[in-house]
Amino acid sequence: MIRTPLFTPSILSLLILILFFHSADAGEFDPRAVVKIFVTISPGNPDRPWAPDPPYEASGTGFVIGGKRILTNAHVIECATYIAVKRGGDTRQYRADVRFVSDESDMAILIPEDPAFFEGIRPLRLGSDPRVRDEVTVVGYPIGGEELSYSSGIVSRIEVNAYAHSWTPLLTVQVDAAINPGNSGGPALIDDHVVGIAMMGTRGADGVGYLVPPVIIQHFLDDIDDQRVDGHPLPGIHTMALENRMQREYYGLDPDGDLGILVVDVDFEYALLSGLQAGDIIMEIDGVLVQANGKVKMGDDLVFYTHLFALRQAGEPMQIGILRDGAPRLLRFAAAATASLVPYRYFQRDYPYVMFGGLIFAPLYYDFIRTYGDSWPDASLFAYCDGRLRTHEKRQIVFLHTILKHETTVDLPLRWNVVRSVNGEPVRDFAHFIRLLDDARGWFDIVFESEAVLRLRAEDCRAAQRGIAETYGIPLPKPDAAIAKSVPPSQ
Repeated sequence: MIRTPLFTPSILSLLILILFFHSADAGEFDPRAVVKIFVTISPGNPDRPWAPDPPYEASGTGFVIGGKRILTNAHVIECATYIAVKRGGDTRQYRADVRFVSDESDMAILIPEDPAFFEGIRPLRLGSDPRVRDEVTVVGYPIGGEELSYSSGIVSRIEVNAYAHSWTPLLTVQVDAAINPGNSGGPALIDDHVVGIAMMGTRGADGVGYLVPPVIIQHFLDDIDDQRVDGHPLPGIHTMALENRMQREYYGLDPDGDLGILVVDVDFEYALLSGLQAGDIIMEIDGVLVQANGKVKMGDDLVFYTHLFALRQAGEPMQIGILRDGAPRLLRFAAAATASLVPYRYFQRDYPYVMFGGLIFAPLYYDFIRTYGDSWPDASLFAYCDGRLRTHEKRQIVFLHTILKHETTVDLPLRWNVVRSVNGEPVRDFAHFIRLLDDARGWFDIVFESEAVLRLRAEDCRAAQRGIAETYGIPLPKPDAAIAKSVPPSQ
């Protein structure tokens, strides 16, 4: 016997649609505000800076916020050549453009080209920071299906961690909800309020995911109010915990006390900005006491002291209470960040490089070393990626990236050597190095940190350069363009 279904597909779809819009009008979570993001990505290749990798397609999640904007992760749209977005429960894709990106905090703002995208959608609202043991729901479009996915979990930890996209130490919320590829950029909710953005998982640890918390989200939204991204003014310093009794006694601290951390190194610019010196003992930051293990009390949580710097906007006043030679001091300055000697990553498609004859030089990024994984053949470059800070004399690492075989370069064994000086002048950064090459005439030498010396005749290198570039199909970057692509050195 053939049974007639109680609801035909068309009637069932109509009922779902009615319930869907009724729910949206009732002030509850609007699933249409969670969008699927489609991207075509053509990533840069740090091993071949002159040629991006082949394009591929990927997807992620975002959600609508106030001001007719879509918030997502920066890594979802990194190196994207095409971006489209689709509303929850819809089939149409809308082209979208990137308006703002903070690679540091892994967030981006997208704007659909057609304002009709936002019709009938109620933006999601940002809630307060969750607490440990709160239950959250992560919403998004992970791999394995086409429709919106919901997964629940418990907040298990709140602490400062390195963000996978940038390796920047910022506050994270750890949850035991599944965060899989495709979930990135989606909201984590308590009731109908956003309490985090799904950001990253942990390899080899099922059910461990991390969220960007509201305090970091709000910092980004406040940051872009002036239509530019300044980022988080993290301090350019290295510090050491002072929990050991003998160390505390040596520095004149109460051996049984639990306050104070030692400054062991300061970026040259940050020293001028803040007045901090190696040997200072930081006791408090903006009135918050710093414990001997480097943690500070923030509500119910203990977090690493750098979080107090990350909360500030660039240019805001800060003060640090220190002990210097046993005497208390209060340092007042404007919050600002400094560049890294070796940045973790280059976030654009076209890596900076300069060609001179058959030699290609580039600034060093850690992601260049990562391309080789465990098979990296030369350990010398690792020494520059251990977190050492910039000095006035060395603000950026420049190295011999590639040697293109030619009669002028045959048998040269100096690939991956770090440049120390050109014609006796120490190289400060990539921009300085390019200018020194431009000024080279006749015989000149490049001295490397390994003590090796490369002697070149400038006119011969320049005469051969165009032919070498054509042979290998490598674009010749203009010096100004190469400088502009590099991480801006200290000005």
